[in-house]
Amino acid sequence: MVDIHEGKTAIELLENWAGWLRVSTGNKSGFCSSMYMSPEEKALAGGVCREAKFNEQHGMRVEAMLAVMMQNSKQQGFVRLLKQHYHFRANPHAVCRKEGLPIESYKWHVERAVKVFENVFVENSLTATKMLRYHSLNNSIPPRREQNPSRVLLCA
Repeated sequence: MVDIHEGKTAIELLENWAGWLRVSTGNKSGFCSSMYMSPEEKALAGGVCREAKFNEQHGMRVEAMLAVMMQNSKQQGFVRLLKQHYHFRANPHAVCRKEGLPIESYKWHVERAVKVFENVFVENSLTATKMLRYHSLNNSIPPRREQNPSRVLLCA
């Protein structure tokens, strides 16, 4: 594998992203995915529920790249496969049944999805941060408030 970001390979970045998304619930029985938490809840949870060994900046960057990939209809299957394999650690038989893939070529499909992710990551590595924030689902820009005469008078 080729280093694509700060000495990290695509697989290392995806494993970091998956660990960053998995949040301990405080009990030993399972985990709660921070994928379903708002950005405020993630900030409040902070280091209490997320292990310090995961780099948050890398995790957020991978999340933004996967959001960019989800906008391309040809890459949505790769994103689903990466999420099932790395984040949820799903059973390969169940993933193949759900995605309609032959179980014999599961490893090849995961390697292909990683390669597509690597290509998208390298292609978008020079993209401005604002563009990544625009594409990211968690960092959407809030709608602009309408101006009305009473608001203009209050500001003056």
